[in-house]
Amino acid sequence: MSDSTFTIGQRVVEVTRMGGQGPSGGDGPTGPAGDVARAATRTALAAIAGQAVGATRYLNEAGRQGVFEWDGSDLSAKVAADPQQGVYIAPASAPTGVSGAWVRRFNGGLEASWFGFSPSATASANVTALNAALAYLKATGPRFGGTPYVGGGILKIGRGEFSLNAAIDLFSTVRIEGEGGNDLGGYATTLKWNNTSSGFRVQRFNTEGDDTISSPTHDAGDGSMFRNLVLDGGFPTGQATAAQLAGEGERHGIEFKARTKGENVIARNWGGDGFYSNTAAGSGLGVNEGNSNNWKLIDCTAQNCRIGLFLDGADSNAGYSVGFNAFGCRQWGIWDSSFLNNTHIATHTAECGFTELSIAAYSGGIYSVVPGQEAWCSTN
Repeated sequence: MSDSTFTIGQRVVEVTRMGGQGPSGGDGPTGPAGDVARAATRTALAAIAGQAVGATRYLNEAGRQGVFEWDGSDLSAKVAADPQQGVYIAPASAPTGVSGAWVRRFNGGLEASWFGFSPSATASANVTALNAALAYLKATGPRFGGTPYVGGGILKIGRGEFSLNAAIDLFSTVRIEGEGGNDLGGYATTLKWNNTSSGFRVQRFNTEGDDTISSPTHDAGDGSMFRNLVLDGGFPTGQATAAQLAGEGERHGIEFKARTKGENVIARNWGGDGFYSNTAAGSGLGVNEGNSNNWKLIDCTAQNCRIGLFLDGADSNAGYSVGFNAFGCRQWGIWDSSFLNNTHIATHTAECGFTELSIAAYSGGIYSVVPGQEAWCSTN
């Protein structure tokens, strides 16, 4: 088929039929340099090996679509860093990548969907996919000299509701970005946990998990950023019962063990706090080891959390929130008892401290009380 042009309104569009591929799909023969033929799945693409350098194939697998180019050099290190085949697909005949691999062509950030992150995937599969994408960014990012700091880059997550069932730890400097905002578009990208873990934990070079001091030390997540996301912890909505309150715990939307920035992030329905930092460098206590000085939250929201934004410790200082919105939190909108103080501008809180508790009237006053004690408190 020859090249052709046609007009849509005032735009002229040129269409070129790429050789080596019929309309029915499949792998097809290799055409001239720059030719694109389709592969239906990663398995089909891996079945093709020994191509001329620069040969291309279009991967048509749902969620993982894109153009891959053959590179015949030793790519074993990069293939090993990408077991989910988000960017590198080694041929089945040499699966280590020592003899080359198909390499995704892309500009800009990495797409989580390339690693299998999907609204239709199980929570466990999504945890595996997200961790694989973050591990790939860390393994292939630039290192700042001999420091533990690696520039991991940008990880993009598309629209939809994605299930997870474990906390996600950041050990390199990354920006995780959805397609929502804080207002009308705020719910476009929702990550939903099942009320058994924290959401994200930004780790320092000597911290891991919820409360462990690392030995030996490792790469760090200092400077990581979250944008345009909803983080849902799965805690029951509505007025909490006494049994539900007993199930509260240290399960937070984002825990800052290192410097962190959030923009247009909604943390809702957490058994702990929406945004949490309690750090003291060199404390020797795993529960609050870290340094999150100079943290930043811009146009972020906490809803139905224990506390919207919790700050404490010797090294959770000199940060700021702008336009922070906390409503329906079971205790405080913002609790800030940090050592050297922080700055909060244009804060809005509403209905905090009452959704945890019931209300009783006594001697002309209104009081908040533990659920189930309303009758006793109304006369005592």
